[in-house]
Amino acid sequence: MPKLADEAAAQRELLGSNVITRADVVDWADRVIRESDDPDPIVCEIAVSGSARDFQILEMLSDLARDSDRRVALGLFLRGLGEAVDRDVVSVENAARWISTHAIEYEDLLAERWPSAIAFSEELYLAKERGMRGIRNEIEQGVVRFLREASSFLVDAV
Repeated sequence: MPKLADEAAAQRELLGSNVITRADVVDWADRVIRESDDPDPIVCEIAVSGSARDFQILEMLSDLARDSDRRVALGLFLRGLGEAVDRDVVSVENAARWISTHAIEYEDLLAERWPSAIAFSEELYLAKERGMRGIRNEIEQGVVRFLREASSFLVDAV
């Protein structure tokens, strides 16, 4: 089960990547408070910080995320990214771009099981440029499948 630090790390990455908004983070903090008998004071501060700037909320989330498990936090981020794709808040192309950009940073967690993740963005770009609609659809389905499988694997396996 993810810890508060893992959730905070994922919220930080989602907000920093513009996948979610400050209001979404405040909603998350409200949920954490409702579910806790003794909520962390930083979570309470986030819950009442609706008018704070993104960088201030990111700093508070960083404080909460200090002891996060990189693997679980990445899994929670990928889950949130997948949910944003499902809600059409983030395009599959932008999700692929994030995955490709960050796959090297998380290579130790992703490369063995999903070696092609690093190339999603480039493959989509090439398929788009060459008018290869069928291949583009296959790649997009691969991105969505990756988000589901990787998030489950990274979070649930712990």
